[in-house]
Amino acid sequence: RLLYAQGAPLRHVPLKIYLPSSPSASEPSTGHLRVVQSLISPFLQGTKEPQTVGTALHALLPTLFPSRRTPILARPVLHGAVVPMSAQIEGLLREVAYLDGWLHVGLVMMG
Repeated sequence: RLLYAQGAPLRHVPLKIYLPSSPSASEPSTGHLRVVQSLISPFLQGTKEPQTVGTALHALLPTLFPSRRTPILARPVLHGAVVPMSAQIEGLLREVAYLDGWLHVGLVMMG
C-alpha cells in the first residue's frame, strides 16, 4: 500500500531539515547536526501556487534563506544531490521521500 495514494490531495508535507552546527568546546573534533522539522502545506498560503523548496526553506529558516529563488548561505541537498530552489515540495515528496514518509533535506553551508 502506498503511503501517499495517487490522485489523493495532500494536506501537509512532513519535512525534516538537517543543519550543520559548530562543534562544542568540549568536543572540538566532532560535528553536530540540528534538526528542524515541520509540516509544510503543498501550496502557498491563500493561493493555489505550489510550494517550492525555496519558499518552504525561506518560511522555516529566513536567516539562512533570505531569498526564495537563490541559495545564498546554504544549499539544500537530497540523497547527495543539490536540489533546485524551484523544485516543488509535493513532487519531491512523491518521488524521493524516505520510507518513513518524511522528506529529509540536508543543508550544505556555502563559502
